[in-house]
Amino acid sequence: MVKQYSFLEAYRVRYTTNTVRSFGKYKNSPEIWSELDLRSQLPASVTQTHWHVIIIDAPLGCCQKGPGRYQSIYTSRVLGSKGTHVFVDDFERKVEHEFSTKVFGKPVENMDASLRVYSVLQCVCATALGLTHRTKPLPLL
Repeated sequence: MVKQYSFLEAYRVRYTTNTVRSFGKYKNSPEIWSELDLRSQLPASVTQTHWHVIIIDAPLGCCQKGPGRYQSIYTSRVLGSKGTHVFVDDFERKVEHEFSTKVFGKPVENMDASLRVYSVLQCVCATALGLTHRTKPLPLL
């Protein structure tokens, strides 16, 4: 994909979670969420950037397989700051919906059936996103 779209930057990370087994472990245990932090696997160009938008569309988290998006969701929280918008694809799924709500807080406003706006980082979680213009590369978590 990076070869086809030269403006993208992508970095391989190693996920340590499991969609099914990690749900009970992390959902109600913020004291251990630091285990989910992927920043040590990312270059300074990602960790030291003030992000306006972060899109979470990986890793695999459906069909009772894959690592799930626990680490991507948590890492977006620690990479973001006030004013960062985080878009979580497949937000309607149990893991994405419930863990995002735990990490970012309850939605304060419903824009429509597929969007939830969060107040902690002013984050937006969406099931679909159609961005056509970006001023800087986005981290693909």
